[in-house]
Amino acid sequence: MSDYASRASGRILQLLLLAFVLCLGAAASASAHSSNRRNPRATRASASVTDRLSSDRISIELTSVPAGANQIRVALMSDMAGHGAKYLTISSSKKRYTPPATSPVVDVQAMRSGTSIGKWAGRKQTSPAVEQAKTKSPNARGSGVELPKVELPKVEVPKVELPKPEAPRGESPQEEAPKTEAPKEEAPKSEAPKEEPPAKEAPHEESSSSKMMVALDAGGWDWESAVKDFSGAAKYLRSNYSNYNSDSQVKLLSKYGVHLLPVFSEGSSIGGINQAAFANKVRTWFERYGQGGTFWAGKEDLGATTAEILNEPGNPYFWSDSTNRAAYASLVETVHNAVSTLPHPPTLLVSYDGGYEGDNYGRALVKADPQLLKLGLGWTVHPYGGHGSSSAEGNRARVTEAYADTKQPVYVTEVGWPTGTGLEPTGDSLQWTQDQQSANITSFFSWTNSLGYVRAVVYFNYADYGSNDDYGIVNSAGTAHKPSYTALASASSRW
Repeated sequence: MSDYASRASGRILQLLLLAFVLCLGAAASASAHSSNRRNPRATRASASVTDRLSSDRISIELTSVPAGANQIRVALMSDMAGHGAKYLTISSSKKRYTPPATSPVVDVQAMRSGTSIGKWAGRKQTSPAVEQAKTKSPNARGSGVELPKVELPKVEVPKVELPKPEAPRGESPQEEAPKTEAPKEEAPKSEAPKEEPPAKEAPHEESSSSKMMVALDAGGWDWESAVKDFSGAAKYLRSNYSNYNSDSQVKLLSKYGVHLLPVFSEGSSIGGINQAAFANKVRTWFERYGQGGTFWAGKEDLGATTAEILNEPGNPYFWSDSTNRAAYASLVETVHNAVSTLPHPPTLLVSYDGGYEGDNYGRALVKADPQLLKLGLGWTVHPYGGHGSSSAEGNRARVTEAYADTKQPVYVTEVGWPTGTGLEPTGDSLQWTQDQQSANITSFFSWTNSLGYVRAVVYFNYADYGSNDDYGIVNSAGTAHKPSYTALASASSRW
């Protein structure tokens, strides 16, 4: 009897211990749930789109979309570093998206009629990655970007991923709460251009010496056969200064009568640029190759007269701190002070639309540093046509608004129309036939010339590249001209 009682007592003790453990587990679960509700990062993340890799890893699948969202902005990249970034917009009802094999890295952000909602979900690498040797893409939007070899991640990606509150580059400037004037309030790469008939804008009277320059962006096509060929279409070339940073290269341009519009842009953080060293680099280059520079002694002077400061400073896929307007303004002022004492100081070209954010970028930049309007700058815009009904015209409002806000010369340093008919649109434009591309060029250049305050229009670009980026006036090998080559040559002879 006593043995039975002992066993019964042991059984009761085991049951009590089990009940105690279950109570502890319930309390921990309730505590964790309560903690998540109080966690502000979790609250913010729930207001953003979330996604995951599909089970076959060839697509991304939307797992949640914020209330009110009717669009999803999709960023496509060739690798996790963000190279080759391009953008498109899909309906929020489309729950699965498969990227092209050449752009296997995908990031998404929710939008409501062109206005951003929440943060980017975070980059994901899909399976159809195209492995390639490290090569220099001469037509990358960053002017000769080094593209590293793309490799599939070695870690098995879980089927379900928690939403990432970080912005695409994952650095601290992008983790801040969206500002009221933030450029994400519009999607210039995807929305239809604003309608603004040029007839409403009275032409600005300029002297005949301010003839509009017709130019071409040729990226890293810096060898003689290429220079000889594109010089037949345009005598002004936009390219990173590093492609023409020696006597032999500048001599090659002068041999074919080409003037350089140099871009000074390098690095991935605007705030991380050593401003004094950067400014000294610009001054040193212009002392040698700018107008009146020592290189031109005894030669016809084809020296550069402009210096474009950074390419698309508002683009978060080029710059980790794309909203750091104070750093950009400070850099411009530092360069201005460095070159202002040259015998022929160049006109500094400063981005008004950020190359990504729309004209709100320039308004916020000038508000942050009104002194910029006193430096005699030129203001750049990249008015790609987007995907709306006016895509063929380009986003003309970017041009007219930049002048209306600054009353200073405007430089269109990128605009273009791809000819990949049958392929998906790029992030900047619909696809066009080669004849339509030619007509669009003629129409846009004629319109900008009529305004009187546009000093240069640069067509992007010389040659086709990528899977659907057929913006070129020649094919990807540079061996066959499109009708647009002749259209650009005609514009060069007229203006």
